[in-house]
Amino acid sequence: MSRLPIPGADHGVWGSLLNDFLLTEHNMDGTLKLRGDVTVLKNRVDNAVLVGTKDQPNGVPSLDNAGRLATEQLGTGTADQTKYLRGDQTWVQIPLPTNATPTEAGLIQLTGDLGGTAAVPTVPGLTGKVDKQSLMHNVKDYGAVGNGSTDDTAAITAALAAGGITYFPPGTYMHTGLTLASGAHLRGAGSGGYVKNYAPAFQPTVPQAMRSTLKLIDNANAHCLTIPAGVAHGVIEQLEIDGNKANQPAGGGCGIYLPNATNPEEAQWKFNKIYVHDARLHGLYIGTNRQGCSTAQAVYFACGASDASAGSGIIIAGTDTTVDTCLVGVSWGDSIKILSSVNRIVNTEVFSNVTSGTTTGVGIAIADGFSCTRNIITGCTIDRCAGHGIYVGTTATSNTFAANIFHSNSQKVNGSAFHLNMKESGNIITGNQFCKNDASASANKPNYAINVASGKTLYGKNLNVADPASYNTAAINDATLLVAPNL
Repeated sequence: MSRLPIPGADHGVWGSLLNDFLLTEHNMDGTLKLRGDVTVLKNRVDNAVLVGTKDQPNGVPSLDNAGRLATEQLGTGTADQTKYLRGDQTWVQIPLPTNATPTEAGLIQLTGDLGGTAAVPTVPGLTGKVDKQSLMHNVKDYGAVGNGSTDDTAAITAALAAGGITYFPPGTYMHTGLTLASGAHLRGAGSGGYVKNYAPAFQPTVPQAMRSTLKLIDNANAHCLTIPAGVAHGVIEQLEIDGNKANQPAGGGCGIYLPNATNPEEAQWKFNKIYVHDARLHGLYIGTNRQGCSTAQAVYFACGASDASAGSGIIIAGTDTTVDTCLVGVSWGDSIKILSSVNRIVNTEVFSNVTSGTTTGVGIAIADGFSCTRNIITGCTIDRCAGHGIYVGTTATSNTFAANIFHSNSQKVNGSAFHLNMKESGNIITGNQFCKNDASASANKPNYAINVASGKTLYGKNLNVADPASYNTAAINDATLLVAPNL
């Protein structure tokens, strides 16, 4: 056995002993030898640690053939829908949800809260309630764009077919002409309306962001809205209806068109707070036998495209029509034309028929030869018309004209027309005022305030006031034709 040299001894063999000792643990090149007994010892120690500590707290856990911990290392328990192993190796019971409250999420039961199935639940409490979608349909939900260029006809038609209220958010909806059904209800966000281009300049136009506009596509040559015979009880409100007449080279399209019916029918359509303009023919046409229609707080402006069409703001061929608090102006032909009986024009302003063509438009005309009776025109303002203020045609009797204001008519040719021109007997005027021209209007004036056809008589009950500055010649052409005269 090799050993180290002993100091004071081993004389003469010191070097040999030391070399023999070093060669025991070193190789000839000086590197250390790896002793097999150390490896064996290490393995024995490691094995002792594994055997002694594995599967024990703070020891080395054993693994199965797939490298997973044995279940006994995880404590007692099995993960399922009711419990799970937490990160600290503690098994935790999953709490069951409580019933939902108005302010806290929780369990909702199909029995009680909901009906139906889990896949298709229903809410029994809503049984009998009205679905808002059955009341109002937004045209944009049906694909309408409203950008002033896209053709929205198909989308609008689909929305109308859904029934209820068809709503048009602000925008310009282009279309090729729409046909309405009974009970249709069209509603916009606002109609805008005519704003006089007069001083002061602070009268602004209504921005498009606040208007819902239905505009006819170029070259459509159609009516904007058609309401066929037999179609009744509808509403159009808060919409601008643009006939786009500058881009309709043919046809005679109206803004709203109710064609003639064969038999009398209670149409009863209501047109409220709408702005109808630039129709190639008439703004509103109510055909024969279409009864009980009305328009209120509406504007009919710049309708009629040429002498050939001579379009009017409103044509009334049906009966029991009411025009209330409307503005009808700048029509190519007559502002309002009546071809029937028992109609009412109240609190309405008609003005400024076109003077550039060969026609001479009238403010309100009761047509020749239609036997129009019992029409009432009251509280209206008739001014700046190219021709007569009011024209009462042949066979028109028993009509009443009360508390109207006339001024600045016969604007096309001085002295060629009258504020009130009567072609038939048996009509009544009462409490009307014939006023001098507006300072801003043309100097042209009617020849007479009232003209009565030869051989006809007019009932002039109560007081009618004629300012001499409102006519050229006299208040009436022949005072003997006025029964109970007061002019």
